[in-house]
Order: sequence, then C-alpha cells, then structure tokens
Amino acid sequence: MIRRQYENLRPLRPHTYFSNFVNTIEDKDLVSELKKYNATLGKCKKGGYAYNVKWHDEKLYMLFVLRHS
Repeated sequence: MIRRQYENLRPLRPHTYFSNFVNTIEDKDLVSELKKYNATLGKCKKGGYAYNVKWHDEKLYMLFVLRHS
C-alpha cells in the first residue's frame, strides 16, 4: 500500500500530478474517481487542508501519476 498526502488549498508546487487530477475532475466526486485507480481517501488531521490517499495497487498508482503528470 502506498500512502500519500496532498495539500488541498495552496500546494507548494502548483502543478503537481494530483492538482492536475483535481482540476480535471471538476464537479465530479473525488472518491468515485479515485476508486477507478483502486485508491481510497483517508481522514486528515489538519482540518481538511490536505487529502490523505491510500493507493492499494502500485501499478495503478504509477498509471495515475503518468496520466496526470
């Protein structure tokens, strides 16, 4: 399992693969879009300022990164 944390409001690097992904889904549900890549959204202790994503398949994670880079 791969665990990553992505900033929600002001990412340090504005053009990351995850911010590109969030911009492409627009009004769609983030959870349902992540399920396509066998990933789940976890709880964040920072009060909603970040996304905690658990990737359950390394190959799908790499496809996600390559697609949204």
